[in-house]
Amino acid sequence: MDPPPRLSAVYLESSTVAAALIAGVAHHEPSRLFCARLAAHGTRVYYSQLLRLEVAQALRNLVLRRPSQLSAGIRQEYDLDQWEASAEVREAWLRFGQAQLEAFFDQFRETVEVPMRLGARTLAHCHLLMGRYNLKSYDAFHLVVANERGIGDFVTADREFRYVDTPRIWLTRDPPRS
Repeated sequence: MDPPPRLSAVYLESSTVAAALIAGVAHHEPSRLFCARLAAHGTRVYYSQLLRLEVAQALRNLVLRRPSQLSAGIRQEYDLDQWEASAEVREAWLRFGQAQLEAFFDQFRETVEVPMRLGARTLAHCHLLMGRYNLKSYDAFHLVVANERGIGDFVTADREFRYVDTPRIWLTRDPPRS
């Protein structure tokens, strides 16, 4: 992926944000660097309220995934081997994730959190995009939000978006392994 040009506004999809938050997880470095360049350029960042829930889910998935992408140090610091047995462990990990997310957003000069609105028109547009591009429902929703806002650049680590023609897709993924 080439470095981003000076973009005035982008829509950040949750996969890039989740990857950027924790070192060592898949697509961390390209996602972190791309977002840092956006911040350095003063790019306005849009995201849906749904992103907050999806990032929390991604953090949960990181704990449960085997083999783990989390470092031994993080697993030990947050006592993540006790995940199933301890609500305190789960709550502490999710608080950590929320703090990481807020720090992530703080790097940008301007962020716009788009409220979730699921009217009939939005749902119909989601269904259309799910069929056209074989997207998951939440992925289609993010795309609809970007399109409804007229945002021409969409940042994601999710390769399912690679066939979408509008808006322009910026993939923040690790290079393929040789």
